[in-house]
Amino acid sequence: MAERLSNDFQFIDVGRKDPKKKLLRQRKKEFVEIYEPFKPQQSADQAHRCLGCGNPYCEWKCPVHNFIPNWLKLVAEGNILQAAELSHQTNTLPEVCGRVCPQDRLCEGACTLNDGFGAVTIGSVEKYITDTAFAMGWRPDMSKVKPTGKRVAIIGAGPAGLGCADVLVRGGVTPVVFDKNPEIGGLLTFGIPEFKLEKTVLSNRREVFTGMGIEFRLNTEVGKDVKVVETRLGEPDARGRRSPEPIPGSEEIIPADAVVIAFGFRPSPAPWFEQFSIQTDSQGRVVAPEQGQYKHQTSNPKIFAGGDMVRGSDLVVTAIFEGRNAAEGILDYLGV
Repeated sequence: MAERLSNDFQFIDVGRKDPKKKLLRQRKKEFVEIYEPFKPQQSADQAHRCLGCGNPYCEWKCPVHNFIPNWLKLVAEGNILQAAELSHQTNTLPEVCGRVCPQDRLCEGACTLNDGFGAVTIGSVEKYITDTAFAMGWRPDMSKVKPTGKRVAIIGAGPAGLGCADVLVRGGVTPVVFDKNPEIGGLLTFGIPEFKLEKTVLSNRREVFTGMGIEFRLNTEVGKDVKVVETRLGEPDARGRRSPEPIPGSEEIIPADAVVIAFGFRPSPAPWFEQFSIQTDSQGRVVAPEQGQYKHQTSNPKIFAGGDMVRGSDLVVTAIFEGRNAAEGILDYLGV
């Protein structure tokens, strides 16, 4: 290890190497993630390729601004538990982001070594850190958290809701997370196939969250009402695109034994939004500005929002970032 760590030209002597793909005959029989996990030596060798740039472009390109060079250095030195602690300071679901983030467009795309040498395998190392730390028995240190006795309801156990809950519970506020599904994760669990993200990743994370003090109320849909409305194409926008708009008075409730839902890329405002004076824009997105007295506060001062419901379809890591930001706004609002 000492010889390797003293090598300032690791990025030349050791090329970029991604984890191996599982054999096709195995993937045809087992519907599991297609990439093998890094071995300890592989992760250390790849992490040590990092140049430790003084102004790390990878960190700034990352929506949650992970301390990437810092935890790469810890992995290169074999300090996995410290790397896990540091990784969780900025990211609620690093083991998920390491699997599903488009690193080629974000952190790895901004890596200095990307031009000629091959970017550091940041995503695979990020996945390795948390997977390995959990296997070693590591859990977030909550010993210094001082309970405030306050509780906050979070509707939706997707990336934004989980990011919000993570920051709140670390601030001494008990989050109670409601979700209509039987497991946490939202589209992470019910939209991404297992060859990309195995279901056990989120079920294991749920156990960790519960141990931190987050309460989950699953199989619970807030303001349920399975109601349909007719639509018509509206006027063309600046790009000439016509978007569907509801036809007033065409609402109808249809009795059904089963409903097949097609996932779309537009928000679906809940019926109770109007009841609680929650303002939405012309596309149905909740208006919850990042800048203001309290981050991500809606027109109802007691309700905050973030993620796809605010910005529209976007990345997992962006939803996590907005959920964490909304939690900061909630903590400020509560005065804790």
